[in-house]
Amino acid sequence: MALTHVVLDFDGTCTLVEATQADFLTEYHRLLGAHVTDLHGAPIGRDFAARWDEALAAVRAASPEAGWATLSRVASAPAHADPYIAAGEAVAWLERRWLEANPGQGIKVPATLYKDAYDRFPAPWRPEISAVLQQLVDLDVEVAFVSNSSEATIGGRLDTLLADVPELRAKITVVGGASKFIVKELDWDGAISRAASKPFRKLAAAQRHDALDRPIYLRRGGYYQALLRVWGQAGPSPRSTLIVGDIYELDLAMPAALGAHVHLVERAEPFSTCKYEVALTRKAGGKVSPDLEKLPARAAKLRKRSR
Repeated sequence: MALTHVVLDFDGTCTLVEATQADFLTEYHRLLGAHVTDLHGAPIGRDFAARWDEALAAVRAASPEAGWATLSRVASAPAHADPYIAAGEAVAWLERRWLEANPGQGIKVPATLYKDAYDRFPAPWRPEISAVLQQLVDLDVEVAFVSNSSEATIGGRLDTLLADVPELRAKITVVGGASKFIVKELDWDGAISRAASKPFRKLAAAQRHDALDRPIYLRRGGYYQALLRVWGQAGPSPRSTLIVGDIYELDLAMPAALGAHVHLVERAEPFSTCKYEVALTRKAGGKVSPDLEKLPARAAKLRKRSR
């Protein structure tokens, strides 16, 4: 089946997270120290955040067996897959240590702190991204970003990046808030038809790899619904879709199980790609690369199939 869609993740896939990860983590630590309080509003941030480096080291040492569970309550990706995930898990580690030392003394971590640090130190685009987007659009395929990040964030970044080529920007769809990290069924009272939900309903609950004791969960209903927005009226078309991401569990596991083509962009130190991610990507017939340079060539080959 010829390729009709290319779906890109945002952070880490199309941006150089390694360029700003240290600044982001330092800023987040600073904000925690300045703004964390007890439940009565008394400042405790300095004491709470004192073990920040220890927390990050603990998360790194425990990953990938330790999974990202701060938002979904079940492990949905390696806990040290990127600085944003690691930061959330480090805060959860600090919260547990605080409650161990101070039983019954709750804490309040303002939800805005993460976004404040994220917005202050945005990761730069990969240098090849503009050319890659143009080449993909020139193949006459639908190009879309599907990400946990907001549509406003990604759309704004694209508007700036492609300000000189508005005709290219107009051809790129953005679907934000995909909740790839949440393992859940489709909404039982949603408007999705039986035909549209059929590929999801046929998914196994999880897959396994010998290098990982925990399961890799596949049924991520929010992510599937985000992909349906990309596929549109034509309905689910995973077999004619190429999904590109940098975290196998979040970005590629479910699409691969649906029959999509997948492409893993390797992560840089200190958030290196795990060996099992590479193995599972290749087992699914996917490709692995350090950047996006060869993506248009692969898409072109898939585009020529059975046309």
